[in-house]
Amino acid sequence: MTYSCCDFTDDILNALEVNVPLESADNPSKQADLALAEIERLQAGVTFDDQETAIVLAALRMIQRIGVQDQEQDVATNGGEFDPLGDDAIDELCERINFGQESTP
Repeated sequence: MTYSCCDFTDDILNALEVNVPLESADNPSKQADLALAEIERLQAGVTFDDQETAIVLAALRMIQRIGVQDQEQDVATNGGEFDPLGDDAIDELCERINFGQESTP
C-alpha cells in the first residue's frame, strides 16, 4: 500500500488534533489553512486548557489581592532580577491569558 498526500494530510491534521468541519472534508486548501492556523497557535507559546487557565487566573488575582508572599518572592522576581508585577500589569496579563491579546511594550 502506498502513502498518499491524503494520508499525509490526515496524519498532520490528526497529530495537531484539528477537527475538520464536514464542509472542508474534501477541500485541501481549507484543510491546509486549518493546519497552519493550529501550528501558528502552538508556536505562539504555552497554551492552557480551561481548568489550567482558571487556576492561573485565580492565582494572579490572589497575588493582586494579597501581594507576593515571602516564599514566592524569589519566583515572582526571578531571583531578584526584576520587581513583581503590579496591579495594572496583572490586569493586563489576565486579559492576555483570557483573550489572547498581544503584550504591549
